[in-house]
Amino acid sequence: MNEGKTSALFAAVAAVCLGLAWWSRPDAITNENDLKVEVTGQPVFAKFEDPNEATSFQIVKYDDSLGQLERFEVAKDKTSNMWKLPSYEDYPADAAEQVRDATTPLISMPILSVASLDRGDHALYGVVNPDDDKMSVGESGVGKLVRVKGEANQVLAELVIGKAVDGAEGQHYVRVPTEDATYIVELNTAPFTTDFKKWINQQLLEVRSFDISTVGLRDYAILPTQNGYGMSRNFDADLTFDSAKNSWSLDRFIT
Repeated sequence: MNEGKTSALFAAVAAVCLGLAWWSRPDAITNENDLKVEVTGQPVFAKFEDPNEATSFQIVKYDDSLGQLERFEVAKDKTSNMWKLPSYEDYPADAAEQVRDATTPLISMPILSVASLDRGDHALYGVVNPDDDKMSVGESGVGKLVRVKGEANQVLAELVIGKAVDGAEGQHYVRVPTEDATYIVELNTAPFTTDFKKWINQQLLEVRSFDISTVGLRDYAILPTQNGYGMSRNFDADLTFDSAKNSWSLDRFIT
């Protein structure tokens, strides 16, 4: 085949490829637009309907200052049915209302619009999954992951919360970790806190200071003995509060 015929053949092939690309392009755009229209207004989590199904609430976020992940979890103990903080050595949590406040907004939360269907835009909108094994240290655009689990340890809802939408109060970019699409939703993120003090009852004994009139102190030490260990008393003390004088007095002290 001479040079002229070869050039003509390449030109013909290029023209066909260009024509196919142009012919298929409108369908791709149409399908993408159809998908955006289809999901808009639909709930992000259609199957999550009852906040009382939640037995575990987890938050994972990336700490830029420390360069490491921060994990927080509050879970219901299967034996006692009490809420605890596994991330704080099972410290008792006053979390029934907090978990309900955090999970209720996820129920029937509608998709306001689709910001992007492109995986490459995740960093732009701050919806990179912090709990992804492929995430590298120092990666930009990392969001906050909230995960709700049920009694059988099944995931009821899982959402990466990204940046706030400029000019739209209360709206955020979000993404379901298993999807490429980035959505815009209206969401109050205040309940999604990892602050330890927000999840506990700071008056664990439910006692007010002015309700206390007497205090007994029993100070003992555990010391080794020939038979193992024994208790040795350091001191016993009893105190009484005089409300008229607004002062405490020592009634008994034994060493």
